[in-house]
Amino acid sequence: MGCKRKGRSRTWLDDHGWWVGVVEFQPSGWSKGSYLNVSASYLWKPPFAQSTWSFDALIGPRPWHDAVERESFMGKAMGLASIACATLTTLRGHHRTIALTADWLQAQWNGRNPWQNYHLGMAFGLSGRVESGRHHFRIGVDPVSQVEWAKALSRESEAFAALIEDQSAFKNAVLERIQATRKALKLPPIGVLEL
Repeated sequence: MGCKRKGRSRTWLDDHGWWVGVVEFQPSGWSKGSYLNVSASYLWKPPFAQSTWSFDALIGPRPWHDAVERESFMGKAMGLASIACATLTTLRGHHRTIALTADWLQAQWNGRNPWQNYHLGMAFGLSGRVESGRHHFRIGVDPVSQVEWAKALSRESEAFAALIEDQSAFKNAVLERIQATRKALKLPPIGVLEL
């Protein structure tokens, strides 16, 4: 499917410039086998989060398959790989354009998660829906949190809410964030932001 393995890990990356599909065959700390996680990782991360992969939009089933001693795991591994392919295809469909992504994220919105609101603000802002973008940036602000990452994310949301009216400046600022995140994650730079 065009994914690249992340080093020697059980994680495969599907790079689309502004987002990366992450397919993780996750080991367990308690038994042998594998979970499966498929998610979009958005690359418009604030500076404090740029050097880590995130599961911003998990999708599909998250099965566990046991590895049983003296039994081949190949059939189970192929089953997980088939689920991963189908789930990644669905994820790609939700991300064909930034406008589709905004609509898909909105359909899953629960209102409470500050990261959800940040990603919705970005997606709506990049698709030209300024009022919706501003709305999500503003409701993502938590003025009372004492948690450092939440305070930093609130500052980011406030800054982008103020910038979103100037669509050219907004898109340039987002592209800068994407480029910085790509560099921190050791991904090649992109020339333009294709939406």
